[in-house]
Amino acid sequence: MVASAGHDGMLALCDATSGTLVFKELAHSSMISSIKYIPSKGCMITGGWDSNLKIWSLTESHDEKGQLYSDFKMIKSFSVTTPILNILVRQMLGSYVVIIGANNSLKVWNIET
Repeated sequence: MVASAGHDGMLALCDATSGTLVFKELAHSSMISSIKYIPSKGCMITGGWDSNLKIWSLTESHDEKGQLYSDFKMIKSFSVTTPILNILVRQMLGSYVVIIGANNSLKVWNIET
């Protein structure tokens, strides 16, 4: 899968093999400034200038004909006090997300709790 996000707040996922658009949605009300994928959790995190942090679940399965399909949905949303410049992900005794804000603030979230 290839993820794409932009200034218009749209989030898109494409199948890297076929080039097929799998998912497209207005994920944020303004520019998405950061995307991070956490393979061990099967999720993706987006952050934007709308001061929102969103966690998306991605599951892949096969239908009865053996065709691969993906299910992609938002599972959590957090509002922070400043536009998000960047997201860092560290996995030590859990999955921690560090948010770097436009006002030079740092916030740490444990996405498992």
